[in-house]
Amino acid sequence: QIMPPIMGAGAFIMSQITQIPFVTIVAVSVLPAILYFASISFYIHIHAKKYDLKPQKNDVKLYPILKEGFHFIIPILTLIGLLIYGFTPTYAAGISIIAIIASSYLTKNKRMGIKKILEALALGTLNMVVTGVLLVGIGIVVGSINISGIGITFSQLIMEWSHGKLIVALVLIAIASLILGMGLPVTASYVVLAVLSAPALLGLMLSPEMAALVSSGVIIPEVTMSLLAAHLIIFWLSQDSNLTPPVCLAAFAAAGIAGTHPMKTGVQSWILGKGLYIVPLLFAFSPLVTGEWIERIEVFVFAMIGILAFTITVEGFWDRKLYIWERAIFALSSLLLLSQDTIFNWESYFEIV
Repeated sequence: QIMPPIMGAGAFIMSQITQIPFVTIVAVSVLPAILYFASISFYIHIHAKKYDLKPQKNDVKLYPILKEGFHFIIPILTLIGLLIYGFTPTYAAGISIIAIIASSYLTKNKRMGIKKILEALALGTLNMVVTGVLLVGIGIVVGSINISGIGITFSQLIMEWSHGKLIVALVLIAIASLILGMGLPVTASYVVLAVLSAPALLGLMLSPEMAALVSSGVIIPEVTMSLLAAHLIIFWLSQDSNLTPPVCLAAFAAAGIAGTHPMKTGVQSWILGKGLYIVPLLFAFSPLVTGEWIERIEVFVFAMIGILAFTITVEGFWDRKLYIWERAIFALSSLLLLSQDTIFNWESYFEIV
């Protein structure tokens, strides 16, 4: 859902809501996704070292896998290429289906005959029915919200309860997304939450000067990117119901496969997925989305080090078990490295080191 280039249905819906090109959404999502998966890698590596867990011996060789399944990448590259060149998602998907059939003939064992093509089309149709019903339900909810004015009321409540503080608004939205995620799929949760809270979140993220321009009907690129940042915050936070107890369906499914205790697995998934809560803060308080590329890369580098320091703090281990004062130093370092002031102040960074 959060990893380019496809990012599930949510990114396409986000493009329709914000009128921001899908390619732009994908481009700005690359660095945040890397940060998230890096946070998971850091945790797994440090946790394994802490408990002296050794990797299993793996006799699987890469070349036979690539030889057998290299053609699967062709339809994906086709889809991405067409989207980058500005074709509509519908057209790109249609051409990609043709590419799937054509590329299957590049290997002997995976060739799609008429029967397999018809079976694939039937399966795709069944999957589209589920998606279509979901979208119809979302449309009814969104339409009701717009007609009744609940969206405006909810945005006003967020502004009132947060007292104009962006961090408080983010906490409120995170709580709302967790509650909605208990009964709705991730995509539906994002759409409902975007309609309800995106206006308030955007208003808190914009400076008074930019807010005045928006009120007068003037739209500038900075406002567009702030709108994208607001929707990415909501999109990321809407994923937390998958791994945050008490209802974390993805974690429960993993527990069933691994044969572990569901709730303990859910708690562990919550700890493991801490990047899902850190990265949206960077969307709000740093130019990870709204800045120029050099600014984004600078934020990315500092955030990577900060997330590593945070992981060390949580585990209390770095080549050896850390003392309390050492964990406190790592905790302070992670806080400063992830703060906006430190990101743009190299002198502060060297003071930390």
